[in-house]
Formats: sequence, structure tokens, C-alpha cells
Amino acid sequence: MERTKLKRILNRILKIILVLIIFILIASTNGKNRTSSWAEDFAKDFIIIPQRVVQLISSAFNDNNTIINDIEKLKEKNKVLNSRVAELEEKLADYDIVVQQNEKFKALEKATDLYKDYDVIMADVIAVSPNNWDEVYVIDKGKENGITPNMPVITTDGLVGYVSEVGEKSSKIISILDASSSFSAIASETREQVIVKGDLILKEENKVKISEIPFKTIYKSGDTFETSGIGGIYPKGLKIGKTIEFINKENPLENEAILETYVNFNKLERVAIIKMP
Repeated sequence: MERTKLKRILNRILKIILVLIIFILIASTNGKNRTSSWAEDFAKDFIIIPQRVVQLISSAFNDNNTIINDIEKLKEKNKVLNSRVAELEEKLADYDIVVQQNEKFKALEKATDLYKDYDVIMADVIAVSPNNWDEVYVIDKGKENGITPNMPVITTDGLVGYVSEVGEKSSKIISILDASSSFSAIASETREQVIVKGDLILKEENKVKISEIPFKTIYKSGDTFETSGIGGIYPKGLKIGKTIEFINKENPLENEAILETYVNFNKLERVAIIKMP
């Protein structure tokens, strides 16, 4: 509005100046016929040039307004796009949650099929022991879920350990890697009984030690072992791991073997607790 007003004022001033100049020129010629003088041509140019300048300024203002309007439109479109992106990200997050839940249901179904003789409770690992000398895990299930001490803990890969302490909503698990762990096992092929022990150094590599190996028995790489179900809390037939090294001692009765566990304890996230009868 102010620019339009300014334009009108400038036009009026220029017209007044032009009229004055024409009157002066007419008076100086005293009414005689003549062609236009250089002064009159100058006067016409004098009024036309400023008008063109005003037109150019007005055009520039209009172009500037157009650019500003375009920028505002782009800002609005950007807001709409950002809103759409946020909406899609939220849907993607929901999708990831559904996928994770689906994987948990698959793990439960697989564990149930693998251990059909047992009633299992699925749980998530929510904490790991902060020190380096034991292997203790905390799960998100407790007394209110029917968990009791000494229940065996497994994954679809094999034996994890047992429940040591139980709270209302959480429980502690001592894994077979823990240095205090010791239980009876058998070789899957020969059915010979041995003892599996946790080791402070080997646990860092998901390994345990086999001792009390029968005289003259040598285990080769790849021999597999499972729980014997004798004299302990673990039922028979739970998978433990496979031999990766056999150690001959001076006294053959002290021979040992190193067993790599089937369970990768570095990536332990979901476990199944076996409810014993």
C-alpha cells in the first residue's frame, strides 16, 4: 500500500514539472508555429525517464514479493514433508517392535519344540555381572512368574546355567562358565561320563574344561557333550558344547579337554527357564 502511494505522488510531481516546462516554452515562442525545440525534447525525456525508473522499482518490488511468497510456500511444503517423515519414522519404530516381538515368539516356539518334555518360561536378560571373576546374569522374571531356585536355564542352542536367586520380578542366573560351576556330563557318542567345570580364564572365550576323563580315553576335535542327568540339577540330554582341544597330562588320569559351548554368552539376550516337576 505504501509503495503504491509513493508511486502516485512521484507521478504527480513529474507531471507538474512537465506542465510548467511546457508553459514556459510556449510563452517563449509567443504562439508562433515551430517544430519542437531541444528544450521540449529534454522536458519529455526528463518526465519519461523518471517514470521508467519508477516502473523498474515497482517491478523489482513485485519480483521481490514473488520471491518472498515462493519462499513461504517452500517453508510450508518443508513443514509438511518433515511431518510426514516423522510419521514414517514412528511407523518404522512400531514395525521394529513388532518384528522383535515376532522373533521372541519364534524363539519361544522353537524352545518349546526342542524341549517338548519340559514346561519352559521365556525371559529376557536385563543385566550382566559387572566384575570379571564370575558369570552371573539377571533376567526379568521372578517369583510372580513361577521361577524358583535351581531351575535349569537354556537357549535354543544349549545349556546356559541355573537360577541361583529369585526376587518378585527378577532372578539371577549362574552360567556354566562361572568358575564355581561343576556338573556331570556324558559324551554324546561314547556315553562316557565326565565332569564339566567353569574356568576363570576360559570363560572369556565361551569355553569350559572337561575333567575326570576315563582312563585311555582321548576325545578328538568336534566330539559333543550333553548333560548326564546324574547327581545334579540339570536334566539329562541338554546340549553343552564340543571338544576343541585335548590335553595329555603326565598322569593320564588327569587328562583334560577344552570344550567350546554352543551358547554364545557374549550375545545372550533371551533364555528359557525349565520348570522342573
